[in-house]
Amino acid sequence: MNVTMEHGPQLGSTVLLIDDEPGNLRVMADLLASHGIEVLSARDGEEGLARAQRVLPDLILLDVRLPGIDGFETCRRLKANETTREIPVIFMTIVTGPEKKVQGFEVGGVDYITKPFEPAEALVRVDKHLRLRNLQKQVEAQNLQLQQEIAGRKRIEEELRTHKDHLEELVAERIADLREITGELQQKIMEHKQAEEALRESEDRFRTLFANAPIGILVTAFDGRILAFNDTIKAMTNYLPQELEQRNVRELYEHPKDRLQVLDRFKTEGSVTGLELIAKRKDGVTFDVSLTVVPFTFNGEDVLLTALEDITERKQVETELRRLKEFDEGIVQNMAEGIVMTDTDGVFTFVNPATAMLLGYTCNELVGLNWMSITPSDQQPIVQAADERRMRGEADRYELELFHKDGGRITVIFAGSPHFDREGRFAGTIGVFTDITERKQAEEALRESEKRYRSLFERMLDGVYRSTHEGRFVNINPAMVKMFGY
Repeated sequence: MNVTMEHGPQLGSTVLLIDDEPGNLRVMADLLASHGIEVLSARDGEEGLARAQRVLPDLILLDVRLPGIDGFETCRRLKANETTREIPVIFMTIVTGPEKKVQGFEVGGVDYITKPFEPAEALVRVDKHLRLRNLQKQVEAQNLQLQQEIAGRKRIEEELRTHKDHLEELVAERIADLREITGELQQKIMEHKQAEEALRESEDRFRTLFANAPIGILVTAFDGRILAFNDTIKAMTNYLPQELEQRNVRELYEHPKDRLQVLDRFKTEGSVTGLELIAKRKDGVTFDVSLTVVPFTFNGEDVLLTALEDITERKQVETELRRLKEFDEGIVQNMAEGIVMTDTDGVFTFVNPATAMLLGYTCNELVGLNWMSITPSDQQPIVQAADERRMRGEADRYELELFHKDGGRITVIFAGSPHFDREGRFAGTIGVFTDITERKQAEEALRESEKRYRSLFERMLDGVYRSTHEGRFVNINPAMVKMFGY
């Protein structure tokens, strides 16, 4: 049969085959390789364990009957090892009773492929679990990236706060010095001739502080005339000194009405601190500034002393952080699988449209609900145990039944990871789940079919048996035993 499938996450994936029958290995390896999957093989459980730890494949196909440790014990050891426990395992076996399949699920298997296998069915099962594994890796990677971005943003914000605090302290110190100098000059001029020398010394200090301040400083009249400025203002605006002297401060704003806003706040509050506006250079290029204005006396005239801090780079960083957040949210909103976020109490803080569709609700109806309100009572211990693991920082993956809004039950595979706040404290869970209700129904139908077949097989009056290609008996009914006297 020529089996084709759409391109999917299985392309470039790695599958480890553990089987002691060369023929089975060759057929399955050729089938998977023809669909772009890299195939590795092992002949027994011990070799398979070693290769799995060394290579970390995306999926393991494991024969139940192996020399040495059998497939169930091999799977049990894979799930007990922290390095390999997240790798999905599909058992390959000749059809047996449901108890064997249940045993396979109990030790950590996610599916079965029956020997001799049907290529189309085998590919569908392999593709399904490779997709689930790929999605789990994406969620883990996104969670890690989000934590890194949060840490980076925290670091940037701390640096910006430190820089801003330093500049504000420096401006406050300079303004305090200027007020002190001005007060001393006015007092000493009135007292005696020695005050004139003190005034000159104070003016020298003022000019040094004014000229060398790392932020832009302007002295302006209330009508906007520019009376004085330091070198930082010239560098910010690209104007020549004589050009600044001929301009009104309104011309340095992108929006001239901003000057009125500054004056109104100054008249109301007596000063202006940290007001963010858009300034304009000589060539028309705009830049963001944080503005502080205090009253000042200059050459005997009441004026305004204005400090300008260029915050363009900080605003660009904030814009980029917002863009990254919107990008991540776009990915989550359009995923086909259900995505949820909960707080530490298990209350939904976010659900994507796929989650709402799966459960029969709207997104707004789900946000604010607790996990337990859609979890049957017999399933709640599973959720509680998973919550305890995630509080310890562990990710997990398990099968769970949930209530649909119409009252019916659906079965899902849930993969959850913890997420943390900016201080690194546990803040809740990020989870991805996939509806496997139809698969579970198919498994139940298969068990019923096998039960009916076993009953018919046992009660037939004719001798019936089933054997391997080599002639070894696999199943014999009672009539056959009686017939031959064994």
